[in-house]
Amino acid sequence: MTDQPLVQATGIHKRYPGGRGRAGFTGLLRALRGVAPAGGFQALRGVDLRVDRGEAVAILGENGAGKSTLLKIISGVLRPSAGELQVHGRVSALLELGAGFHPDFTGRQNLHTAAGLAGVPSGDIERLVPEMVVFAGLEADIDRPLKHYSSGMVVRLGFALMTVLSPDLLISDEVLAVGDESFQKKCIRWLQDYLAGGGTLLLVSHSIYHVQKLCHRALWLHQGAVREAGDVFRVSQAYLAYHDHKLRGDGNLDGTAKRVIELTVNGADRAGPWPEIAHGGDLQFQAVSRNGGSVDRVRLQLNRADGSPVTELSLAPGEPVSWSRVPLLPGQYLIQAEPQDRQGQRCGEPERVLLRVTGEAREFGSVRLPREWGDSASG
Repeated sequence: MTDQPLVQATGIHKRYPGGRGRAGFTGLLRALRGVAPAGGFQALRGVDLRVDRGEAVAILGENGAGKSTLLKIISGVLRPSAGELQVHGRVSALLELGAGFHPDFTGRQNLHTAAGLAGVPSGDIERLVPEMVVFAGLEADIDRPLKHYSSGMVVRLGFALMTVLSPDLLISDEVLAVGDESFQKKCIRWLQDYLAGGGTLLLVSHSIYHVQKLCHRALWLHQGAVREAGDVFRVSQAYLAYHDHKLRGDGNLDGTAKRVIELTVNGADRAGPWPEIAHGGDLQFQAVSRNGGSVDRVRLQLNRADGSPVTELSLAPGEPVSWSRVPLLPGQYLIQAEPQDRQGQRCGEPERVLLRVTGEAREFGSVRLPREWGDSASG
């Protein structure tokens, strides 16, 4: 494997000019003179990305974060407004499956035409078209005009075309969100085989399951800039936590009214960095009274960042709690301590601390239960 990256993007900016009439004409003149456009929309802001051969990298971000713009720049559909891009290898982009197909042509005719335009030798097309038809599952409809196809059938045809191109780099934008369940599974199996054979994947998907299943690294774009990059589990977990907090309205988790307790988790409180442990690590909690607050009990809740409960207990103020070898799955968790009076009523603002559990896991849920493999009936 060469040390030369397949994709090297450095300081990529993309600005779309805005305005109509004279403003638009002025923008055109500025562009022709090589002057940066005034106003408009800044889609990308200094994005750096390196993709090595054999890697699978996910691009995460909200709608409008710049994901599709970045993919279009890498695939050559758009040019960056500033920055440097180097791509070494053959690129195939699954940006809009079925784009370029003619509605009056049959499915078979569209496959012949599209494969030829993609550079597949004519002698190979005759051999490969039957394979594509079987992959798409359209044997009964392949000789019908495309205008009589459903949108899902067009997607099947488009992905089937990609399976025979064998690019160095495959770029996929939300392809796994379309098609029925069985076809999605077929696509996932093909992508896994493609990667196992040394292929390189750049994937945009809102499905964290697919991201973690297929990719090694992830890049999180936020408002056109890189917010976090690195290990796919760490970045995707941070991205999920961001959305969970956004939906819950937790903001920065600051409670300002009537704070009567202080919660520490492994020695860290809400004023410091978020506590972090590895999967299977140890946890220590303590909630103490502050500012002379009259607190009889503390209700301690451990929830996933999306609000789903994990466990709950009641303890006295200042009473430490320790858990060894915590089986929490990697992800973000919210630990909340609610002060209560003798009647069990809340008597102050709850304290919240975010906990990050690191590690790699493809399970869903909150905990990894111990298990043994083998035939229990043997012996």
